Amino acid sequence: MQQGITGENRARRNFKQHDSLALTSLILGLIGLVVWVIPLAGLIIPVLAVLLGVLGRSRDPEMSRGGISLGFTTLLLGLSYTVVIVYFLYAGMDDNLGNLL
Repeated sequence: MQQGITGENRARRNFKQHDSLALTSLILGLIGLVVWVIPLAGLIIPVLAVLLGVLGRSRDPEMSRGGISLGFTTLLLGLSYTVVIVYFLYAGMDDNLGNLL
């Protein structure tokens, strides 16, 4: 009887330790949904979410799948936002150069 309790406690302890990467990936993916418009954080946080999701995939596949998905989504949002901003900055610089000439 006591051996069953010890095995159950060991299983709970292992579960809590193993799902931390996947949970962190999911949380970073959710944070990435909020901060994707901030240039540096909007690109670093999703990359971390994807990396931690891949590392935690073998331990908790369901939660890490969510973290990887959110990470890729916010990474694409951050990259597209960066491209749009760079385009408008470049287009604005072209207009200013045209006015000077």
